Amino acid sequence: KMLHITSIASFLIFATLITLVKSNVSVVTKEVPIPDDHVSPGDTVRGCRKMAMNGACPSEYEYMLRYCSGTCKEDAFSMLDKSEKCPEAAKNHQCLTNSHNMWRECPETCKNTKGIRKLEVARIYDGSFFDLEAKKADGSILDFQDLDNYITVLVNVAILQDANKTKKFFEELETLNTMFVRTVKILAFPFEVTGNAEECKALSSDIIHIMEEAQLNGPDTHPVYRYLKKLFNVTDFETLFPTFFMVNSEGNYVESHQGGDPGHMTTFLRQRSKMEFDLDNKHYLV
Repeated sequence: KMLHITSIASFLIFATLITLVKSNVSVVTKEVPIPDDHVSPGDTVRGCRKMAMNGACPSEYEYMLRYCSGTCKEDAFSMLDKSEKCPEAAKNHQCLTNSHNMWRECPETCKNTKGIRKLEVARIYDGSFFDLEAKKADGSILDFQDLDNYITVLVNVAILQDANKTKKFFEELETLNTMFVRTVKILAFPFEVTGNAEECKALSSDIIHIMEEAQLNGPDTHPVYRYLKKLFNVTDFETLFPTFFMVNSEGNYVESHQGGDPGHMTTFLRQRSKMEFDLDNKHYLV
């Protein structure tokens, strides 16, 4: 009988100690980071998570829906605004002028802002983009066949009265090209917006191709931009903000990124370079 009582007392003491321990010990769970090259079910390329972290699920919806649907479905939080100041920033056109940060911090607002165009994709079935040619700022002719086997990026650059801003943009383009020097060629098409046409002729670079001054719209539209208008079925191009066109190395696939910036393009150039030039991932080729 005494043994029975002792057993019960021991059990009660043990239960009391367990309760005290539980009340004073918090459970800590360690979050295991998901690698940038993780492929979620539904993804068809690597690098989707990194693009999603930069706000690509809403900002590049068509592209991400096609290649990274699994990641975007898992990462619903990336589609929500992170700041109460998003509507005010969008009214100041920052979804375009500061797109890299805005699509990451304010994707919901930017997605619902009128006038914001998503990434567009066009296929070339007749001929090749490399069949074209254009004059450079120094007067020489650039045969686009020389761009074959490179990812080609075209961008319109406004020549502003603030020369420092213009210079900074060109420096950012040079930095971008240097990051992908073996796989990418950049063509910058200056266009006059403030009466500084002579500045176009004075521009030079040893890294990127600076083209002749180009008219983006109207009867004197530059032949390359006339070709792109027909390809994307566009009447006029936006001139308030740059538009980046990214052409694959075979010259038969073009992406249009309106309102982008060099920082915004880094992720997509890295992804495209990996898809086309990484021999270990040939099955990711588009």
